[in-house]
Amino acid sequence: MQQQSWLLPDGIVELTGYSAQKLERIRRTLLDLYQSWGYSLIFPPLVEFLDSLIAGAGDELELQTFKVTDQISGRMLGVRADITPQVARHDAYHNTGEVNRLCYAGSVLHTKPTHILANRSLIQAGAELYGHHGVASDLEILELLLSSLALCDDENSTDADWTLTVGHASLTRALLEKLQLPAAGQDTILRALKNRSEPDLVQAAGLYNLSTQQVDGLIQLVNLCGSIDILKEAAKLEPSHEKELESLQNIHNTCSQQYQHINWFFDFSSINNYSYESGITFHATHAKSAEPLARGGRYDYLSQVYGANRPAVGFSCDLLALARKTSEGLPQVERRVWAPSFAEFTDITAQNALRQKVQSLRAENKAVTTSVHQKSWQQLDSSIQEKYDGYLEHDGKEWVLKSAK
Repeated sequence: MQQQSWLLPDGIVELTGYSAQKLERIRRTLLDLYQSWGYSLIFPPLVEFLDSLIAGAGDELELQTFKVTDQISGRMLGVRADITPQVARHDAYHNTGEVNRLCYAGSVLHTKPTHILANRSLIQAGAELYGHHGVASDLEILELLLSSLALCDDENSTDADWTLTVGHASLTRALLEKLQLPAAGQDTILRALKNRSEPDLVQAAGLYNLSTQQVDGLIQLVNLCGSIDILKEAAKLEPSHEKELESLQNIHNTCSQQYQHINWFFDFSSINNYSYESGITFHATHAKSAEPLARGGRYDYLSQVYGANRPAVGFSCDLLALARKTSEGLPQVERRVWAPSFAEFTDITAQNALRQKVQSLRAENKAVTTSVHQKSWQQLDSSIQEKYDGYLEHDGKEWVLKSAK
């Protein structure tokens, strides 16, 4: 059977109608929030030279990146699979030595879905803070993320809907470095930890000749998860990271008071998607969604590949997943209104009067459609009239908005 020309590839989505409107409102709402916190908006390009696009981000990002040969330069190009490295490049190029706050929204493309329910085409919105290393910037970014989630909440959401999972990449990496494995071995262990698979850990341990004590330590790391009390167990496992664990405690104490709708879960068994995380890591999930809706963390060394030494922390939100989760919580256009076309009126005075009425209604957040078919509402087919809440009609003196119901 011949494939229909309008079919899209697996994992590639297209939004129309209310779904598209909802996504756009979420995007505007979040960008307005980030800019109100002092974050400057940037628009990195969708395509860059591959060596710049994936520099320092690890093998996983390289595998997720679509590649194509540039017909002008002959060099390899990549379609971005993550915006964070691009923001790091931007900050390094415009580095003034000061704290820099940047935000963005744009499309990314993956070669493969990250899990069975995931799309390959995503729209990300996020915020990144460069030039500061410490609890203050970690806290600011995490509060901005939690404020983002609160803005996208439904009216019917409950306190138990949101879960924030927090870890610390430096603690996880410190435990792995003690194993003295090659890079491929560390990647294998990291995947097993991320999947929380003890059989995979045991298999990897046999492959790299790890001792029984080392395997027990990895299994202990898999089980190092739970409520805020798990930080005490983490301190026993890795005493040298007491300062990092204290920072997580302080962040939890502050945020749990301000954002009481969030459930906190601590997990030190894995870090996020790519290999550039260096400190706190986190991702947010919702009861209505099977995948994380936002993720982020600290990545202090990514800028080095661009010739800068800029500590950084940030996050990105999956707008498509947020739109699927959100029902009617965001403001909508109030009413749809039909109006005759301006071209139907040769008299400039009558045309301007209609134009002013249409403009005033649009300024009031009403969606006004000017007809290209009929001059009169009464001449419209009933199937078309059903699409509108009201219509404009001239009463002999002025244009009046009348109800269509």
